[in-house]
Amino acid sequence: MSFWDEFKKLFQTNQQREEEKANKINDAIKNESSLTSKLQELEKQYQSSLPKSSEVDLESLFPSSLGLSKIDYDAKSDEELKQQAEAELMSSLENQKSAIQKEISTQKDNVSASKDTLTQDAENSLAELDELYSSLKDKAEKNALKRGLGRSSVITSQIGEYDEKQTSSATVVHSELLDQIADVNQKLIDLEAEKDSALNELDLTHASEVATKIAKLQKERDATALQYQKYNDDISKQETAYSSERAKSIKEYLAELETEKSEQNKAQREAEETYGYTGDKQKNYAERYTLALDFYNSLSPDISADALAASPNMKFYLGNYYDKLMSVLKAKSSSTNRYY
Repeated sequence: MSFWDEFKKLFQTNQQREEEKANKINDAIKNESSLTSKLQELEKQYQSSLPKSSEVDLESLFPSSLGLSKIDYDAKSDEELKQQAEAELMSSLENQKSAIQKEISTQKDNVSASKDTLTQDAENSLAELDELYSSLKDKAEKNALKRGLGRSSVITSQIGEYDEKQTSSATVVHSELLDQIADVNQKLIDLEAEKDSALNELDLTHASEVATKIAKLQKERDATALQYQKYNDDISKQETAYSSERAKSIKEYLAELETEKSEQNKAQREAEETYGYTGDKQKNYAERYTLALDFYNSLSPDISADALAASPNMKFYLGNYYDKLMSVLKAKSSSTNRYY
């Protein structure tokens, strides 16, 4: 600053001096953007050099679930149970029906076969009658010839009697045969009715067994469903209790980590405030200090310390070196000769 500039300041008011100083400080803050960019880059370099904090595997430490599995029970409907009961009992029903039908069929075959026997017996009886009466008539005719009666009315009458007796006997045989065949037919009708009755009774018994079977299956189904429901409800209760306890444990664990981290950071800050930065951090912050020192030394000594104090970023970027730079700038300001 020229002597003339210093001389003019002697005639400024305090307000003018303060306004001029404020303007210079504002200009300095505006111009510090290039410095801020360089400090940002050094901050990135420092952060990238830090060891990466390993993320906590909360899932490994505190599994999100107990690992219990619920049972998905697909209960059958009443209609499905009915079909199951009928299917399980159908084989027995068919076997019993088949046995009844086979037994009745055998009996009917045997009864039907007796018709042929009765007919054959009747035919044999008629043949015997025919043979008998033919023999009697032949003998009577021979006797009549011996006695010289020939075609007399006596022999004719006797032969007529034989014919009548043969016809009468044949009528009895036919009548008995018809009665016997009628009995056989009635037996066949009775057997068919017996079969129908047995099958109907079997159907009723089957229906009752199916109803009993359905009731049993429904009871088993409901008991199983209730059992699984209780089991699943118990799992839900365990998982709910575990989830609540897990959340509490995680909260306490993270709080402990945060406390531990805070204590470590505090201890580090105290050590750095006492002994200063070390290693790569010291080199990084020393470079930041050099850049800031060059920038603020380029400002007028009377406003450099105030410009540093007014900066919104320098305390963060310079850390412990902030106070050192402030001391240097204040010392430089106080040692500079000023003319007012």
